[in-house]
Amino acid sequence: MNTYNPLLTPEPAFHGWVYYLLGIGNKQHAVYNGVQAQGLCSDTRKVWMYPVEYNSYAAGDAPLLTTRPDGTKEYKIVDHLGGTRMVLSDNATRLTQTDYAPFGKQSWSQGLDERLRWIGKENDNESNLGDFGVRKYDEELGRFLKYDRLWEKYRPLNIYNYCANNPLRMVDKGGDSMVILLDVDGASGQGHTAVLIGNEKDGWYLFSKNGAVGDGLTGESKDPQDGVYFNSLKTFKDNAKKEYYQGRYDEAFMLETDSKQDAKAKEAASKSVKEPYNVLTNSCNTVVVNAVKAAGKKDGAQSSLLDRRPNTRVRNIRKNNANKGMEGEVLSNERKNKQ
Repeated sequence: MNTYNPLLTPEPAFHGWVYYLLGIGNKQHAVYNGVQAQGLCSDTRKVWMYPVEYNSYAAGDAPLLTTRPDGTKEYKIVDHLGGTRMVLSDNATRLTQTDYAPFGKQSWSQGLDERLRWIGKENDNESNLGDFGVRKYDEELGRFLKYDRLWEKYRPLNIYNYCANNPLRMVDKGGDSMVILLDVDGASGQGHTAVLIGNEKDGWYLFSKNGAVGDGLTGESKDPQDGVYFNSLKTFKDNAKKEYYQGRYDEAFMLETDSKQDAKAKEAASKSVKEPYNVLTNSCNTVVVNAVKAAGKKDGAQSSLLDRRPNTRVRNIRKNNANKGMEGEVLSNERKNKQ
């Protein structure tokens, strides 16, 4: 990496670069700025890079601690959607405080300009639009400027809508998703859970354990579902009318992910499905929790034996993560085991 020397870099000759060091789930662990320049005595152009921040994360998608190259630290206070609302210095001085309108426009701000803004996204400096990856977002309109590639899933909605026009509870980060399923009556009222991972373009994969052969408590898994494929959520819903293992669910919600998070979640879920069933240590709950954790989401853990109950754990996952209700898209009114 070249070290930037302003004495060798005339002001008119350079323009800015930004380099991100990414980790699991595309989280930004370090940010470097740089300049591309032509030396005074050479026609060769080089890029000089220098670090500007190192980020640390907890369970969510937003960095909670930023360390600057000089060692100073900045502590982030984020809301339930992952947006930075306040930044404190290492001596508790307030550096930044920001409030947002429902669809992301800054309604009030004081202090330094924070790079990561509403729901943890950056603004594109050239267009002043929210940078959501494949689509740009206009906070004034509350709309994307490119149509949703999954628009057929949401026919009643505008194809440029942001998170079904419900920005106070939901986030829209990409096209890939995890759909968590819950059968509240399963296991004699303790609950049963499963997870669908994928998207409408490439299809969905169902992962679940359904008890053990014999006593149902330990041993070889009974009818495990290790990535059962459905080409769409509609197919899963239609199948729920005739198949018990798809037709048993009462609740469903979506956690937004990206393709890398999905790959990690599938790997973790599949590993849990393949292992012998144990009602305490490797049940249907384990499959879903491991998938959620692998995707970098909050896993709903509490210091309680009730964590082992799917009804409790899954509802904690829903409570602790931004999500979208999917009952209408996934559950059938003719569910086989609910008639």
